[in-house]
Amino acid sequence: MITITQIVGTSLSNLTVDEDTFVSQSQLGFEMFAYDGADWSALSHPGAVDLADYGITFTGTPATDDVIGVSQTQIFSAGKGINCIKLNQNFADLQTKSNTNETQINNIATNSLKKDGSNVTQSVVDAFNTVTPVVLTNQSGTITLQDNTQYYISLSGDAVLDTMPIVAPDGISHTITAVIQCNNYSFDMSVIHGTLGSVISIDTTKDYQVMFIYNKIDGYWYYSIGQ
Repeated sequence: MITITQIVGTSLSNLTVDEDTFVSQSQLGFEMFAYDGADWSALSHPGAVDLADYGITFTGTPATDDVIGVSQTQIFSAGKGINCIKLNQNFADLQTKSNTNETQINNIATNSLKKDGSNVTQSVVDAFNTVTPVVLTNQSGTITLQDNTQYYISLSGDAVLDTMPIVAPDGISHTITAVIQCNNYSFDMSVIHGTLGSVISIDTTKDYQVMFIYNKIDGYWYYSIGQ
């Protein structure tokens, strides 16, 4: 809706304005026009203007200092929001669009890992439990092991276990496993604090297994050996 009125003076009557012409010309939604005795000027436009360019017509002869005001009024309808097509030319098109953000949020909620683990599948468990061992071939001399790692070690000479990994205080377990192919060579593990059981006699012509376990109570590494 658009309104036009003479704000100053009484010389004019039958004032009308074409809304489309006015909106396309002013681009403001409102405007004031003043008459200086010779020309009309617009509040937002320097110099003289032709009221016909704004779709304005009237009856009568303007007097000096006459002022015309034009304003566009938006109509509000309860429950329907703003009833003004020009507020959004694409409103009808927007009504048909889907909310991709909502879809993505729903996908995340469905597919993400829940904190209680209720949607963890066996394939996920298997993936977490999969460990790729470290293969060390033709080893001799000093051997360094990393925390929480599995090893396959073949010796090409006598070997000595280096200092064990330093463990920071935390809530997880710390174990290292190794399968040793000794080929009649020795693997010195004297750096370890002690064993978890009696030491069995090892046949150095066959493979044997060692498990290193960190004891959080006394802060030392221990080992268990079997064949």
